[in-house]
Amino acid sequence: MSNFNSKRLKKMGLIGCVVVLLGTGGYALYQSYLNKEQEQEQITTKYTSKPITIILTDSIISSNLPINEILLKTDNIVLVIPPNLSVDDLNEEIDESISFKIIECSTNDGVWSVVKHLNSEVIFVVNDDLNYEIPKNLQRYVGEIIELEQNFSYINQKILSYIIN
Repeated sequence: MSNFNSKRLKKMGLIGCVVVLLGTGGYALYQSYLNKEQEQEQITTKYTSKPITIILTDSIISSNLPINEILLKTDNIVLVIPPNLSVDDLNEEIDESISFKIIECSTNDGVWSVVKHLNSEVIFVVNDDLNYEIPKNLQRYVGEIIELEQNFSYINQKILSYIIN
């Protein structure tokens, strides 16, 4: 009878070792999978979470800035369209799911009223494209006003450097 118990104990010990090895191997495989997933997330482009307002102008349209992509992949970026332009002037079709991030204004005063109420950390505008002045008191309502030059590559580089981290 003791021989039977001894064999049984050996089998149980062997089974226990196999279970521990399988568990350890499974855990190592799981950790490897998580590490690969984290590396892939780091490779993908990360977009800002800062509230940013872009005042659409002819130069921004001509710069071929990927507006649709920017609005789709960010939460806090809003496009304000002055009265002399419309959504139809954009070089790309805007996804309907983000149409709430585009505010068309019927007056110049409306543009600045919207910008003030958005309280963004950063405002992008090509001042030379506007046929009116930026209000002097705007700085009280927004963080930073970045006046862009009428240079297409500069516009893309400057805006994207703030949006893509």
